[in-house]
Amino acid sequence: MESPYSSGDMTQTDHDVLRCLVHAAFRDFDGTWQVDDETMAACPSPIGLPVNFDYIVHFQDANYLIYPDDIDTFRAIIRRGTGSHASSVRIIAQDGKVMRLQLEGSFGDADEARGPQSARAQRMGTDRQDYVIVSAEDITLEKKKQEQILRMNELVAQRAQAQYQELFRSIDQGFALVQMQYDPQGDAVDFTYLQVNPAFEKVTGLADAAGKTLTSLDIAHAKAWLNAYQQVVAMQAPVRLIMPGDQQETKYYEVYAFPTGEASTHTVAVLLSDVTARQESERQL
Repeated sequence: MESPYSSGDMTQTDHDVLRCLVHAAFRDFDGTWQVDDETMAACPSPIGLPVNFDYIVHFQDANYLIYPDDIDTFRAIIRRGTGSHASSVRIIAQDGKVMRLQLEGSFGDADEARGPQSARAQRMGTDRQDYVIVSAEDITLEKKKQEQILRMNELVAQRAQAQYQELFRSIDQGFALVQMQYDPQGDAVDFTYLQVNPAFEKVTGLADAAGKTLTSLDIAHAKAWLNAYQQVVAMQAPVRLIMPGDQQETKYYEVYAFPTGEASTHTVAVLLSDVTARQESERQL
């Protein structure tokens, strides 16, 4: 595939912005990103996960390319003049695989006060000393899993039970479908595990969770789980976070939760992975 940059689709400013982000960012030992030698902005990584700049490194050598159909989306993210913009774009890695990144960006001039963001770098090639604030997360796997679960919903509607069960059991991460419960004031007070796959018990240690509520199970940090899923329903948007798996915080899960079904059903699909070893490795750096 011909590089979309070789045909002149990207301006010099676009090159400079992305190159600046890549070469100005490095991971500090305490888990923060130091970006831009001039500003030396120390920026915590979002929701406990590292910002993944590895997928766009060596941009000037065209080793990692924005997928041609997503060029306009990428431009919209890095050029937006005010406010913020979030979207996902596909990139083509050096091995030819297409990966998807979730990008969030916003602009502000140098005199504007801003709170900590996941990454910050000076925007080059402009008369004004603007800053572009961008975070990037690899969501390729989550997108694939989300597509699987949406397909499961279609199979339910088609009453294709055998195909549904086959796909349900093929998900190798812990998977649960939960339904939120609310009090008369509209506050979330509990949730029910409608379904869990075989990997869910292996990852969490919770046996026969299907049909049970959060309050009936001995789950560490129950309020935090409830709040996370309540946010998904309220915003009708996915969240990705690290959650402790026990009171002693010796076990950790990476959680990807997203709304599924009609908003009125208050249902959330959840994917869980045990990332205890990774968390321990990061703490030892």
